[in-house]
Amino acid sequence: MIALLGPPPKELINREKEGLGWKFRPEVENSEGKLCGSASEFYGGSFFDLEGNISEGEFMYKNLIPDFFNMEGSVLSLEGKDKEEFLDFVQKMLQWLPEKRKSAKELLEDPWLCPDLM
Repeated sequence: MIALLGPPPKELINREKEGLGWKFRPEVENSEGKLCGSASEFYGGSFFDLEGNISEGEFMYKNLIPDFFNMEGSVLSLEGKDKEEFLDFVQKMLQWLPEKRKSAKELLEDPWLCPDLM
């Protein structure tokens, strides 16, 4: 997602900090068969530098972010205005902060789906 959307906003990273205190009830088994009581245990720690060891809020696994991949380059079957409108439509859905995402109702009225409405 970072390759497509860029780094997440500070606000989202702050939510991760809050979430570190949340507990799973009941505990959940991870891929190694270990019962985990929190997301941090399940995933083996935080994904972001929450303590400022690198740079506070920075993604700690940059080697996992493909540098050759981006939103525009991922759409190969469209060109010109069609591609532009499609990317605009997709970006309304793919937002880091849930409250910034468009609702299904709003998306149904998007020019990409209903060009005759515009």
